[in-house]
Amino acid sequence: MKSRLWLNLALLALIGVLVLLVIHEPGSDKPPHPPALTALKSEAISRILIRRENPGKPVEEILLEKDHGQWFMRKPYAMPADDFRVHSLLRLAETASLGRHDLGGLEPATYGLDAPRATIIFDDDTVIRFGKTEPLGHRRYVQLGDQLNLIEDLYYYQAAGNLGIYLSHALLPADSKITRLQLPELSLELKEGSWQRSPAHEDISADASAELVSAWQYAQAVEVRTGKPVPDDKTLPVIRIQWQGQPQAIEFLLDKKDKETLLIRRDNGLQYVITDDQVRQLLGLPEPDSAAEQGPDETPGSGD
Repeated sequence: MKSRLWLNLALLALIGVLVLLVIHEPGSDKPPHPPALTALKSEAISRILIRRENPGKPVEEILLEKDHGQWFMRKPYAMPADDFRVHSLLRLAETASLGRHDLGGLEPATYGLDAPRATIIFDDDTVIRFGKTEPLGHRRYVQLGDQLNLIEDLYYYQAAGNLGIYLSHALLPADSKITRLQLPELSLELKEGSWQRSPAHEDISADASAELVSAWQYAQAVEVRTGKPVPDDKTLPVIRIQWQGQPQAIEFLLDKKDKETLLIRRDNGLQYVITDDQVRQLLGLPEPDSAAEQGPDETPGSGD
C-alpha cells in the first residue's frame, strides 16, 4: 500500500516538472514587445493636423486642437470635435511599430510614399505619412522621419475618412444655456426664471417647456454631413435658438425628406441627420394626456 502511494506521489511530481518545462521551456525567451511608433504620449498631444491629397483635387486640411481638456475643430469648421474619434486617432502615436527600416536606399514609390494621400502631424513636428499596405499581412507602411515603419492598418481610413466624423454630433455646445427657442409652430422664451410660451397651450403643463428645451440641449444627430451648399429654398421652416453669451441666434433649416430629416445650419451649411423620434421630441410640446383631462370617476371605455 505504501509503495503504491509513493508511486503516485512520484508520478504527480513528474507531471509537475513536465508542466514547468512546457511553460518555461529552457532557452526560449518571450519575444520583446515591439516599440511604439513615436515617443509621444497621446494624452500630451494638443494639436493634430490631418492633410489629405488626392490627384486632381485641392489639398484638404483638418485642424484639431485641445482647449481646456476639450477637442475642437479649427479648420475647415470652427466647431466642437467628436472626442471619441479624436482619441481613437491619437492612439496612432503609441501604436506598435511591427517593423522599422531606414528609408535610405529604398524606393518610396514601392511603399506608396512618393505621393502619400494622407498625412497626420502631431503637435506640428511629428509627421506621419501613410503609404500602401504590404501584401501578406495587410499592414500599413508609414513614414516617420527617415524611417519606414509597418503598423496595423487601423488608422489610414480614419485619416482619409469623411470630414464629418470628426465633428461633434451634438446640435448645440455642451455648455450652452438656452434662453430662446423659436420653432415653426411654437416659441419659448426664458423670462425671470420661467418659460413663456407662444401660443400658450394652457392645457399642457409648464414642465413640458423645460423638457423640450432639455431635448434640444442634449440632442445628438445620428450623422453630420459636410460639403453641401445651404439650400436656397424660402419655403423651408426655420428654427432659431439663442443661449446665454451668444449675441446672435443660430438658425437651422428644417428639411424633411422621404426617408430622413435634416437640420441644416444656415451659417456654415452643416447638415445634422435626426431620427423620427427626435423630430417628435424637438419640434413641439407633447400632446395633453387624455386621461388627465377626464374626471376622477371617468375611465376610457367605461359606461353603464
